[in-house]
Amino acid sequence: MSKQHGYDFEKEIGKSLELLKTNSQKHKHMWYYKLVDTYAYDWIKDYLPDAPQQLDVHRTAQSKYQMVLPKVPADYLVLHKGLTQYIECKSSRDTVGLPIANIKPHQLEMSKDIEIAGAPYYFYICKREPRNNILYIVKASVIRKLIDTLRNGKIVKSKIAWHLIKAHAEHVIPKSRGRVYELSEVYN
Repeated sequence: MSKQHGYDFEKEIGKSLELLKTNSQKHKHMWYYKLVDTYAYDWIKDYLPDAPQQLDVHRTAQSKYQMVLPKVPADYLVLHKGLTQYIECKSSRDTVGLPIANIKPHQLEMSKDIEIAGAPYYFYICKREPRNNILYIVKASVIRKLIDTLRNGKIVKSKIAWHLIKAHAEHVIPKSRGRVYELSEVYN
């Protein structure tokens, strides 16, 4: 996943949540928050006095200057009807499926911990095609099982095929006006 269309998709989900909240009496008490991820801290280099160009917010071993940033559990935290929900946005233009490498190990671990604690955790997965983006909403527990199955098979797969994602999705939502998704069926 390129960072740019990943960030574009995160913004689209934010706009979709905001439209749902502001355009519906039923959802006016909904609350959501965009959690800031590690890559969003790239801008900080410009504001640190004497910051070396080699300042590494991504924790690579090659940099001698490192900045310790916490891993966040998801992209969005949503509160609706007294229930907390975590949303991790993933996007791919790959025609075969979602590359497993797009899902980081800490996201799988944190999603499991969050679900054990009692809150639902969903992957909002976007299949990006020209003029035809489709949103699949899949429980994290299902994604973890699919990944385990693909990794432990006779032939190790590096992608979760789109037909598997579609078959296991709780909701399949085509892009509606602009780059917005109609989420009212999700939060009914």
